[in-house]
Amino acid sequence: MSDHLIRAASSKDAGVIAQIHVQAWQETYRGLMPQAFIERQSVAQRRAMWERILGDPASSSTVVVAEIQGVVVGFASGGPSRSDDGEADVELYAIYVLKAHHRKGLGGALCRQLLGELAQKGAKRALIWVLDGNAGARRFYEALGAVVCAHKVDERGDVSLREVGYSVALPLG
Repeated sequence: MSDHLIRAASSKDAGVIAQIHVQAWQETYRGLMPQAFIERQSVAQRRAMWERILGDPASSSTVVVAEIQGVVVGFASGGPSRSDDGEADVELYAIYVLKAHHRKGLGGALCRQLLGELAQKGAKRALIWVLDGNAGARRFYEALGAVVCAHKVDERGDVSLREVGYSVALPLG
């Protein structure tokens, strides 16, 4: 796909990243988690979160966005692993592309850029958590060479989410 650009996110991107984050949850997780939980996601809350992350020069997060013809349509973020398993030194925290732009190579481009940047900083292995029932995402990560390494239940208030952990060696092949 030649009309896309993957670039580092800036604080100016916080609003559009927040919108994509919430819209992608609505598009992706319907049927995979309770609808009420999905509907509780707020652009305002996500915007505050992304403004904090992108506005902090000391943030340990790396965030990249995908643009098509100057319009941001997806993003990925990652940084130090939040798991204490000791295997992975970094983690892919989030990757979302608006559904209208799926199957255009943007997810792979975002992953390669983000994980490539983390590898350049010395990372050797990345951890990726995905909902157990999200078959499309699981195939996507497996196609990148990731292998199942863990399982967990993520308790978020009144919602329990079954997740599968994937591990992938860096840099990606």
